[in-house]
Amino acid sequence: MKCKELRGLFAHGSEWLQGPEALTKLFAHIETCPICSRNAEGLFGALEEKQSITCERCSSSLPAYYDALHFKEVSEALSENEMLEIERHLAACDRCQEIYEGLVLLAELEERDEAPDR
Repeated sequence: MKCKELRGLFAHGSEWLQGPEALTKLFAHIETCPICSRNAEGLFGALEEKQSITCERCSSSLPAYYDALHFKEVSEALSENEMLEIERHLAACDRCQEIYEGLVLLAELEERDEAPDR
């Protein structure tokens, strides 16, 4: 794998990273290429930025995310990739994490039949 090819792959997202063979090639190149090894952090940062979701998309997906974590029968509402994107976003975004915590609290209150009337 050449540097130019590697940069091109990163520009197109992470779909190509599926599977151990692709990761092996990626890390082998980074280990043997002095330019890419110096710039690896920037390459991975660019990939992460490309994968991140917006707060709007995250917050609108939170009910389905909660259901997928708590109720197996509805876990098909979000793909595994969407679940990971939301998880990453929640880890990095205090605002969305706060919204999710409110959703969890409300769900727990509803389960105990203590939810406030609307």
